[in-house]
Amino acid sequence: MAVDPHSSTAESDPNRLLGRPNGYTSRTTFTIPGVEASDIGGDVEGCERGGCAEQWPDEEAGQARVDYINEIGKRLPAAVEYSYVREDGLVLRIAKAATPTQAERVSAVFLGE
Repeated sequence: MAVDPHSSTAESDPNRLLGRPNGYTSRTTFTIPGVEASDIGGDVEGCERGGCAEQWPDEEAGQARVDYINEIGKRLPAAVEYSYVREDGLVLRIAKAATPTQAERVSAVFLGE
């Protein structure tokens, strides 16, 4: 479903959270087939390319991240995205350039539906 994955490093992470206190332990970005390159833009590290997955220590930390991202989206519509969290603390973020159908398909795989 996802192509062109790219794993971040502590040096390249755009959020400066990878491996840092109260941050995630890994992060990978990906593109979504069918999302036009002109729609996603961004660099190889950005979630706006299609999406990204962040591994948080547990579900509570992952949910706090999703809540934070959603709060930003309420104040800044350009930052809106689809966000999901699993029990293991893995957070899936899908760029707003994806259609609802594309986001539903990717999230169904992520959530094991």
